[in-house]
Amino acid sequence: MNNPIVLMQAIRKTYQSGSMSFEALKGIDLQINAGEYIAILGPSGSGKSTLMHIIGCLSTPTSGRYVLNGREVGHLNRNELASVRSREIGFVFQSFNLLPYLNVLENVMLPLDYQGMAMAERVERSTAVIEQLGLLTHRAHRPNQLSGGQQQRVAIARALVTQPNILLADEPTGNLDSQSGNEVIKLFERFSSEGKTVILVTHDLAVAKRTRRIIKIHDGLITEDRMNK
Repeated sequence: MNNPIVLMQAIRKTYQSGSMSFEALKGIDLQINAGEYIAILGPSGSGKSTLMHIIGCLSTPTSGRYVLNGREVGHLNRNELASVRSREIGFVFQSFNLLPYLNVLENVMLPLDYQGMAMAERVERSTAVIEQLGLLTHRAHRPNQLSGGQQQRVAIARALVTQPNILLADEPTGNLDSQSGNEVIKLFERFSSEGKTVILVTHDLAVAKRTRRIIKIHDGLITEDRMNK
């Protein structure tokens, strides 16, 4: 199958601070096909977070071409990027980013609220995803009543509830113990087996080795792109 969901050509990103500039990405060419399970691997400062932000339409490149699911998005404005994000990308962050004053169901429903979906449909769809992730008995709990692994599963449910084309996870096991981290990675493996496009951004080689393809980035350049055995 050769169906690119992410196509990047000569992507550069330069940050400017007064008279000083820093080039975080130095000409990235990247193709990710629909249904792939990928790790973007690199140390702190390698450019992997900048690349993730551009893939996820949180930022735009300084130059180059970015086509996301058939649409040119490299030069969209902030509102246009937000619209694309809400439809195309589900985000999972290391720090969970759950709202402490909302319960599990309310946290998961939040992206659907932003989309203007009717309450009954929001509740129905969110409850189905919560049940899929084994959280149904916790749906009325607040984040501080959950373990770290449970909070990350809530964050994954929130990412999935919009039925995005790409699930993009930034160091998703970074704040978890080894057992909880393993359970979260098994969820990503399951989503991949169901045909979802999953991109993990990590510095952890052990996590990267469990994906099907590893893209290594260093000093703003892709230094290796290989399939896992």
